[in-house]
Amino acid sequence: MVAFVGDGINDSVALSYADIGFSVKGGADIAKETAGVILLNDNLLNIPKAFEISKQTIRLIKESYWIVGGFNVIAYALAAVGLVSPVITTMISNGSAVVACVNGMKPMIKMKLASKKKHQPDSVSKQLVGKLTISAGDDVAQKQVGSGTHYQRDETAHEDNIGLH
Repeated sequence: MVAFVGDGINDSVALSYADIGFSVKGGADIAKETAGVILLNDNLLNIPKAFEISKQTIRLIKESYWIVGGFNVIAYALAAVGLVSPVITTMISNGSAVVACVNGMKPMIKMKLASKKKHQPDSVSKQLVGKLTISAGDDVAQKQVGSGTHYQRDETAHEDNIGLH
């Protein structure tokens, strides 16, 4: 799998041929057309978050298919042997669609509940991306190693989280 990040000035062809193309908000219009994902800010740390969101979306779609399919198979099987009427079968089928819609709203519900929690001070910003915690702020020292950033374990993070400093 090839992912490519570009602004479209001289790399729109590479964006179009990559499996996943990322364009930045201020990029050229052709980059926005050819890229599969447009980052709404210039923070490249949102790329892992985009991958996590896509995995969650696919998982949610599969859950909804199983919910609808499972209810309908049971309802039609019961109707086929005469245990339930066609009206009850229709109600079960429509009810499964409602349950799948509510299941699809889980991310919005989680986001709403998370926004009600106490916010951290402005000087520290921590973002949880799957099992990865990305920390930045006034009290976090960033170490440069050559041209890259040094990654180290954050001892204050939860057991399975890794802090990027």
